[in-house]
Amino acid sequence: MLFNTAESALNETSVSELVARNHRVVLYVADYSNFTGGGSVYATDSCRICNAINGPGTIDVPAQLVDYEMQFKYDRQQVARNSSDDLFLLRQMGASDPDSNLQ
Repeated sequence: MLFNTAESALNETSVSELVARNHRVVLYVADYSNFTGGGSVYATDSCRICNAINGPGTIDVPAQLVDYEMQFKYDRQQVARNSSDDLFLLRQMGASDPDSNLQ
């Protein structure tokens, strides 16, 4: 069930190939070296995640829609760069105000 980095590469393997290999779960591990000893084929370093979290939230819905459109255009370029660098783009689509957790 676990993704095996010795058998597959996330930036090169199609979903159908992953399913055929029974690779269904990908673990992105923070503090990869200390947690895994740096050599696990069943974990992927979370430093490979390009975590895109931004946007105006629900305070200004029209601005949020414009922001999403700009993000999606940017994402196409970012995915191409990430693939060559073996990175994974994670786009946060939460609609809450980014500062709401601080209140």
